[in-house]
Formats: sequence, C-alpha cells, structure tokens
Amino acid sequence: SNEDRRGAHHPAVPCTDSPFAPPPVAVEAIRRRCSVTGASIVCSPSFLFSRFFCEPALELRTTLENMPSTLAVVLFVVLLVCGVCEGKPRKGPSSTSTKQRIEQLHSQMSQALVASQTEVAVSLGEEALSLAESASLHQLTPRIHKLLMVAYIGLERFDDAVLSATASVDVSTDIGKEEARRKILELGKEMVASCIEVGSSSRETCEGRGDGNNIAFPLYEAAARLGRFAASPYQRPFALLEPALLAQPWWDPSMFEFTELLESNADAIRQEFLNLPLGAVRAAGTRQGNDHDSALVDGSWSEVVFYHRGKQVAANLALCPVTASVLERIPAAQSLVFGQAHFSVMGAHSSLRPHSGATNYRLTAHLALVVPRGNSIRVGGERREWQQGKVLVFDDSFDHEVTNESEEERVVLLVNVWHPQLPTEAIQAIAAQYNQMTEQTFNE
Repeated sequence: SNEDRRGAHHPAVPCTDSPFAPPPVAVEAIRRRCSVTGASIVCSPSFLFSRFFCEPALELRTTLENMPSTLAVVLFVVLLVCGVCEGKPRKGPSSTSTKQRIEQLHSQMSQALVASQTEVAVSLGEEALSLAESASLHQLTPRIHKLLMVAYIGLERFDDAVLSATASVDVSTDIGKEEARRKILELGKEMVASCIEVGSSSRETCEGRGDGNNIAFPLYEAAARLGRFAASPYQRPFALLEPALLAQPWWDPSMFEFTELLESNADAIRQEFLNLPLGAVRAAGTRQGNDHDSALVDGSWSEVVFYHRGKQVAANLALCPVTASVLERIPAAQSLVFGQAHFSVMGAHSSLRPHSGATNYRLTAHLALVVPRGNSIRVGGERREWQQGKVLVFDDSFDHEVTNESEEERVVLLVNVWHPQLPTEAIQAIAAQYNQMTEQTFNE
C-alpha cells in the first residue's frame, strides 16, 4: 500500500529517504540477505517480526517512521543477527574460486601494463589485493605488489611504489630497514634492466648516465623519504650500509694525512707507471672478488694491483718501489678488507657506466697521474675533473661513473681507506669478522 498511517498518499520512494529511516548499511544488508522482488522484501512469516517484511518495502519504512529511531536500529540489528530471510544465506566464494579470480586479475594486470593501461593495472591490482586479504591468501600478494609497483611508478605515485616494493618481499612480516633497502635496490636494478631490454628509452636514459637519475631514481627518492633507504637516493652500496656514518659523495682531501704524502710523490709514482712492462697491466674487472664487473666498461679498462682486500700482490709492489713505500705509510691501504690499492687505467674513448661500490665503510682516493683533457668523474649529482698530481676523495657507495673522451689513456692511483668516523675497535671487529667468513668459505 502507498497509504501511510496518517492517510497521506505519496509515491513509492526508497526507504532511506526518510530522516527516521534505518541506517543505509542495515537496509543494504537486509536486501542482500533477503530475496527482492519488485518493491517487496519477502521473508519468513514464522519470525516474530516477519510482518515488517511481508508487506511492500514502503510499508516497512512507514512502520519504522513511527518508531523511535533507536528502536528501529535495534530491530534491524536483531533481524540481521537472527537471519530471518527464507532460504539459506548465500555462501561466500570458496578459497579455490577466489584464488582463481586473483590469478585472473594478475594476468589481466600484466596485459594492461604491456598495453600501457597503467590505471587499469592499478585498479585490477588493488582488487586482487583486497580479495587476497579477505581470503587470507597472503602467499599470492607479493606478485601482485610487484606489478603494482611498476604501475604506481608509471603514474608517478612513488610513495605507493615503495610500499608495494617492500611488501613484495613478504607482506606477512615487518621487514627490517636493511632488507627493505636491498629489496628496493634489487627492484631498481630490475627496472633499469627492463628499460634497456624493452628499448622504449635509450640505454643512457635507462641507466641515468650523466646525472645518475636513472629510471629507478624516483623509487630511491621516495624510499629515502620514507626511511627505507640510505639518507641519499644516490647512495646505493650493494653489500653493506652503516647509516650512522656521515654520508656525502665528495670529501675534502685536506682532511686526510695521506693526501700530502701522495701528492708529494706524484711525479715519482707516475714515472714508475710509465716504466712498467706491458705484461704488468691487466684487464680490470676480471680478478676474483673485484667490486666492478667488466660488463660495466664501454671501451677498455685495466689495472695494476698492489693490495687486494688487505693482501699484497708482491710481484707488482716489487716493480714499483716508490709506490710500495708510499702505500706502506698508509695503514688503511694494507688493512682494508673491503678495498684495493692499484693503478687504474681507462683507455681512450672509454667509460665506466653508473654503478656503486660495496659499502660505505670505506672512501676512495684518486691520485691523478696521467689525465688528458676530456676526463671526468661524477659522484652522486656532481661531476669533477682530475688535476695532474692532485688527490680527489669520494665515497664510492654513491652512484658514480667515469668518462674518458680523449685520445689518450687516463691513469690514477686508486687507494681505498676506512671511513674516518669508524673507530679503531670497529675496524678491528669488521676485519676479524671478514677474515672469519673468508676462512669458513675457503674451508668449505
């Protein structure tokens, strides 16, 4: 009936139009629990309150309008709890069907990303996550998060991309900052590799040549801002990071005692390099345990090693007595288990692509021996040029690259030293732990 108890006639309208109507959530819940036919909500007449549901929906509204609002709410709660609808409530989807739907959404996400339908991919991914969480299928979420990370980056939602990147490890656990940092580095490298493989941008753009802003740089920036990365998005050591150490790409050479020692012997050291037999200079990046893979090189890059991870290369030291004497007076050059001391030779028209060193436990000093014009090194966001006979000091845990655009080779004496903020006892503990690990590996 469309006549209310006051006899006023009005057209049938949704129950929620009344200021005394039950909560919309309750109405919707009842509609889901009951079978709806036209304007009627049909429920079991055997229930005490079934008379409210056996009449058209408007009559239900009219009845409730004449009740105190609190009583109306209580009534709806009772009905929902007791379940008055005829027939059995619809069961939720099984975990098997939910899993199949999630797999389907994941597949559709991949297709959407390939088709550059980034917003569609995000919508599909968020739906898949919601289903997985509601069904406690947490094992399915890492793959979804990984695709969501790519989609979020495409939409420049970098904070969301970082959260998905870290969640793709294992959303069921609270991972630590270092694990998150390494995962983000890994994902960043995957992004660069994918960019190069797809070929949508030049390799130089993908890798961030010239400024270090590679395709994953926004991810690193957001991670640093959220405290899940190093303090600087440029600092990306692939092995160990100590956040407490002062982080800056370039250091003032005058801070270090070895600077005067190296510069005062620059001419003699340079002459020793020029006098080396041809066989002494070997291709860099090929010795076991080298930080820098030879695949980083465009052109030619070679070296003459004097110390490698705290171990002498006696034959080369014997060829360069002045250099050997100088290095003996730099204790870190001999004791640094994460570093080297060597002549580094970059061939004409060659470059070392953007990369980072193993750890911020160390700094790197370059004594310029042969530096023709057209040579430079970028560390972080700043590029500098060598000056003949002078020392540059930088933190190679920051992204850096080397360029030789000249017709001649460029030569520097590279010496790794401990970070100046590391106390002696910390250095001794690090060295002891490293030696123990090396010995165990050797014995195995």
